Amino acid sequence: MSLKQFSYKIPVTYDVIEDMEAVKPKLMDEIYTTTQAANFFSVSKRTIQDWITRGYFPNAYKLNPHAKRPEYRIPRSDIAKIIELRRLQQTTVTAGNSANPG
Repeated sequence: MSLKQFSYKIPVTYDVIEDMEAVKPKLMDEIYTTTQAANFFSVSKRTIQDWITRGYFPNAYKLNPHAKRPEYRIPRSDIAKIIELRRLQQTTVTAGNSANPG
């Protein structure tokens, strides 16, 4: 599944996107844990780990690569990329479903 197809399935609403935009300057260099990312996207920590394995967060990294269950960190830029794709898809769907096309 491509990143674009994947981002369409994430349950991100306009409210979440607006919240993220409101704090964007503050979060430019922020790094998220898998738990924080799971809470943000309303999914489980395991789902975030699966998404990392599938490459949806290409800049995610392990804190201790030799641990049996390593903790990951996800840069805000990876999360923002998925949110932006989702926002663009919502905009396209909304524009395509317009009751008044003219």
